[in-house]
Amino acid sequence: MWRFLDTARGQIIAIAFGALLATFAVLLLLSALSRPAKPPLPPGPWPQALQITTIMKAMSGAPPAARREIARAVSSENLRVSLGPAEPCAAAETNYWADSLRLLINEVRLDHVGSLLVKNCMRDDGASEMFRIETTLDGEPVTIDSYQHEGLSQFMIATFPVLVGVSFLFLLVISLSVWTLSRINRPLRELVSTVEKFGQDVAITSLPVRGALEIRLLIQAFNRMQERVAQLMEERRHMLMAVGHDLRTPLTRLKLRIDLEPFFSSRRDISRDLDLMQKMVNSALAYLNDERCDSEPFEIVDLGSLVESIVLEFNEDGHDVTFTGSYGLECRCQPTAITRAVANLVENSCRYATQTHVDVGADADCILVDVRDNGPGIPSGERNRVLLPFARLDPARAAEGRLGLGLSIVCDIVRRHGGELVLSDVEPQGLLARIMLPVSGSRDIQATVAQDVGHDPRSQPSALAPGSASAFLHLAKVFQRQ
Repeated sequence: MWRFLDTARGQIIAIAFGALLATFAVLLLLSALSRPAKPPLPPGPWPQALQITTIMKAMSGAPPAARREIARAVSSENLRVSLGPAEPCAAAETNYWADSLRLLINEVRLDHVGSLLVKNCMRDDGASEMFRIETTLDGEPVTIDSYQHEGLSQFMIATFPVLVGVSFLFLLVISLSVWTLSRINRPLRELVSTVEKFGQDVAITSLPVRGALEIRLLIQAFNRMQERVAQLMEERRHMLMAVGHDLRTPLTRLKLRIDLEPFFSSRRDISRDLDLMQKMVNSALAYLNDERCDSEPFEIVDLGSLVESIVLEFNEDGHDVTFTGSYGLECRCQPTAITRAVANLVENSCRYATQTHVDVGADADCILVDVRDNGPGIPSGERNRVLLPFARLDPARAAEGRLGLGLSIVCDIVRRHGGELVLSDVEPQGLLARIMLPVSGSRDIQATVAQDVGHDPRSQPSALAPGSASAFLHLAKVFQRQ
């Protein structure tokens, strides 16, 4: 219930319902306060018509000698009845009230009474109007001057609660609507302003999470997007710095060899430096393009058979890699991306250890791929850092053309599959790299990947193809200028 009222739709419905309840309460209060001691006369000319026809009935039924006495008895401050010719009155413009009174009086048929003529005249003081009714009673003229002009006040008394209630409802709905719209639009305006600034300057401006539920969810998503974009921009900056730093040494060496050629350099040395720089460029471009096969469809594969085929390829290359595991472990994944991640871990183990063992298993929640070796391992304080892009334990490894992107790419692939990469020690010596993937159907992995790709600047295709001569020449010229 409270969650529904936290939404914009719930707040609008609550405003309308609350305004109706408040108006109903105001109407009840006004009706109770404005109730008179006796029932009020109905609004309109009906009370006057009833009074005039009652007098005419009484006079027509009375003997002629008593009619003047009746006329004096019923006359009052607001009503005057006279027998005989009346003094002429100043005619006033007829109105709806006079026309209605004329129609009502003429509906009554009275004995000994002639036709009734209703006039709208000015009073003697000229300040207000009066109704004059002229008729005959057994041939004798009868004039009735009605000064009772209370129809308007009676109408106001009858309609006052309704008018006030409708006015209160109108003002209340307008006020609450303006307040609600301002409450909704204020964070939206802040979001629009921040988005425009973020498009010009990629600087994180965390917005306060407030407003309706939909607005809060939108602001939270935007704050997360800012963090992801800023992180990717920082990684790209580090990548350019790493490439620029690591290319300086082989470029300088290559320049010296060209200057000294043909005396002290050989084609083989130059080719080795070119291969080293090409590895660096390809590694950087692979990270930028991410080579995740984003368009690769997700498939249900036998993970045990897939990992075993990777191990066999390393065995064919002469590496000491063994495999144990279960077959028939179905995993919904991108086979090419998972192959790349596992192969990267096995390649690292073969580089720094003499023996590597790969195991595939499962527990209740996830599928496990363990790659363990007998190498030097990674200090516990450095394990989180080596998962970051361009992180290297040994700076001398740059001479091999490595930028420290291997574990970062593995971690990224596993994360995009909804899994986790964990590094731990092996007794008595070695490192265990464990990939934990969710079992098939545990979550909508493809939707998660699509969401991340949609906000990942690295998913844009690169203008330089890995391994191309134009890529190398372009980067070489850039860093030679530094």
